[in-house]
Amino acid sequence: MHTTVPAGLSRKQAELFAKLDPERLPQHIAIIMDGNGRWARRRHLPRVAGHKRGVEAVRDVITLASRIHLPALTLYAFSAENWKRPKTETSFLMALLRTYLKNEVPLMNENNIQLRYIGRIHELPLEVQERMAWATEQTAKNTGLIMTLALNYGARAELIDAFQAIVRKAASNGGLADLRIDEEMVSRHLYAAVRRLSSAASPDRKMPRRN
Repeated sequence: MHTTVPAGLSRKQAELFAKLDPERLPQHIAIIMDGNGRWARRRHLPRVAGHKRGVEAVRDVITLASRIHLPALTLYAFSAENWKRPKTETSFLMALLRTYLKNEVPLMNENNIQLRYIGRIHELPLEVQERMAWATEQTAKNTGLIMTLALNYGARAELIDAFQAIVRKAASNGGLADLRIDEEMVSRHLYAAVRRLSSAASPDRKMPRRN
């Protein structure tokens, strides 16, 4: 079996990629971004140092994912449970997210990466939402890797939001008496499915801008 190694990989990455079967590569990889605090603690550094190192790791991951032509990558970056952390830490993480988006958009465009989000985005600080909207707009025309950041995300919250959307739609279409909920219906109301429908319906929608 001969594998064509994509351009731009390091020697080690190229050697590893050459051993893979291209036909069996996944179409979508999801990564839970956890362990920044433990990384810092093992090195006797403050937690913020771990979060900054995490940003560097993300840069490496998305660049590599783009170069090997991975279609989709989801990064679970900030869970709804993270709000239970100290206020100083969550404030730092929100500021770090804003800085990350501003600094990394050129890299995303260079690597043809389109940026999307899932989660309860409307609950994030307004200045963060504005920066997110700006980054989305800046990468909207890219046609390569679709990178989704899961922010203020929780599996339970996603299910609650899905069921609430189903009930609202049924109530506006004649009532709940004949409502039948099955797996397919729930799937259509999960964040990723709703995001795809929104993108298809409003490809040219203008969003708030802040750089």
